Order: sequence, then C-alpha cells, then structure tokens
Amino acid sequence: LTMETRYLAFNGAVARWRRDTSEQRSGTASLRVEHDTRYAEEVYSTLSQRIRVQPDKDYELRFWVKCDEVDEQGGLVVRVAPSTDNWDRFKVQIGQEHRLTGRELRLPFRWPSRDVDIRFSAEGRVRAWIDDVTVVPVHQSARGVAAFVTGSGGAGSPAAIPPCTRPGG
Repeated sequence: LTMETRYLAFNGAVARWRRDTSEQRSGTASLRVEHDTRYAEEVYSTLSQRIRVQPDKDYELRFWVKCDEVDEQGGLVVRVAPSTDNWDRFKVQIGQEHRLTGRELRLPFRWPSRDVDIRFSAEGRVRAWIDDVTVVPVHQSARGVAAFVTGSGGAGSPAAIPPCTRPGG
C-alpha cells in the first residue's frame, strides 16, 4: 500500500488514516489508523488497493499490525477478494490478541481472477498501526495444498489467519 492511497469513511464514521513516524516495524513510518466511531452496522472507514496476481495461484498477504485500542465489537478488519465479490464473506477480524504488541500476520489466498483488492477496514473504535504490507507467492507442497510457515505465536512470530478462497476452492 502506498502512502498516496486514500481512505474513505462511510455513513458518518469519524476516522483518520495517516502516515506516522512514531511507531513502525521497519523503515521510517507506518500507516496509523484512528477510527473514533463506535461499532454500528454499515459505519466504517476503509483503505484498499487493487493488485494483479496470477489466477488460481496461492499467495500470502503479510503485514505487521499493532493495536492499542480495539472495541469489543468491530475493530480492525482485513479482506482479500475480487472487487466484484461480497466483501463480508471474506472478513478477517484482527482482534484483541494483537493489542499493544506488534505482530506479523499472514493471510493465504487464491482467486480465479487477475485483479484482487486488499482492503483494511476499521469497524468500531480502533487505534492501530499497519506496516510492511506485502503479497508473496506461496510454494505448493507435494499434496497440492499451500504450505504456510507459521511461528510459535510469540509476539515476534508470524501468525496464520484463516485463508481467503473462492467458495468450494
């Protein structure tokens, strides 16, 4: 995601998505998310970027996240899906377990289309930082299932989150 990417706020959401040099995993800055509106249906702020991938190939979205405030309901959400699909089917909530300590997360995905949107959303009160967002191809294991490397779950280890695939895929 580039710093020139703009966020959108919907249905009265009060939010700021900005470059922040006070907290980052690497480099000189991260993306700071401040969403002040409590959780309500269809009230959210979001930032997304479309990327091009090879159809039906396994990929992994990797990013670092740190939260210092998260509503019980809502919070920071990530989705990876074609823009024409139903976004709520692919919602992965980044919960309380990532509070205060930064952590790398990995989200495997595979789609039949070439264009895929990576979308971060704030749905309810949240203060968070996002950094080092990358998409990498994943090598296949002998069984034909994506082989994902996950850490022990410690604060510095990557954690796997549920995959995004097309229905039946």
